[in-house]
Amino acid sequence: MARRKTLPESLRAKLELAERLTALRLELFGDRGGPEMARRLGIPVRTWYNYEGGVTVPAEVVLKIIELTSAEPGWLLRGKGPKFRPSHRQERGDPSSQPAVMVGALLRTALQLLEGGAPPEPGSATARFLESGRSPAGEADGKLDGPPRASSAPDRDMLRADRGRGEREWLQARREGRCLAVPDDAMGPVLTRGMTVAFAAEAEPPTALDGRMVVARMDGQVFVRWFEDRGDHGVLRAEDECERPMRVDLADDDPASIRRVLWIEAAR
Repeated sequence: MARRKTLPESLRAKLELAERLTALRLELFGDRGGPEMARRLGIPVRTWYNYEGGVTVPAEVVLKIIELTSAEPGWLLRGKGPKFRPSHRQERGDPSSQPAVMVGALLRTALQLLEGGAPPEPGSATARFLESGRSPAGEADGKLDGPPRASSAPDRDMLRADRGRGEREWLQARREGRCLAVPDDAMGPVLTRGMTVAFAAEAEPPTALDGRMVVARMDGQVFVRWFEDRGDHGVLRAEDECERPMRVDLADDDPASIRRVLWIEAAR
């Protein structure tokens, strides 16, 4: 009698991802929403349905799906946690609006899960820079002067992989001491320990940082977290639900201690 074979981990991950992609498409666009999802991703309709059937999804497509739908990275890749970020639930009534929360990079995690290969180190020659939710107002000079706003151009406020501009701004950030190695895994799988982020040179009001990834200095320690503006105070939240949120008293805290994350160095 033939023994039943156990599916390889990589194949199981692909099939589970395919099921979640189907569920995501059904919830956002309905039974016949495949063409709309494909249009927004800029891929052929047949390719999208191949992804739903279990074909390997390139990491860049996974990143774009997260950016377009505001799906929780943990849910999409692992099936754990809530399906959407809170801001997405507020914006679901307007299908043309862009998500307010920008995920910086899941490239290395996605490659490891979907392709079964060990990712290269961020400092290698294949490294590239992913833009982390820069608002349209600050694109020209690298400064962010206000809260993000919707744009008629569908790719204007999304994840970017602009190697030339990324390298220029990254080098400038290094010269000015605005780069930080992620000190823990609290933001996994969005960020993992040892990845490097570059943060803004200019301080911004809490309202402009609401829902953004930030670098925060508190009690002599440095954290990379999601920031929530609560009016008289702010909250720093990790991607890992086991990590307790941290309260920031905005009235007493130095505003320069919280800066927006602009670029994330990720492996190709």
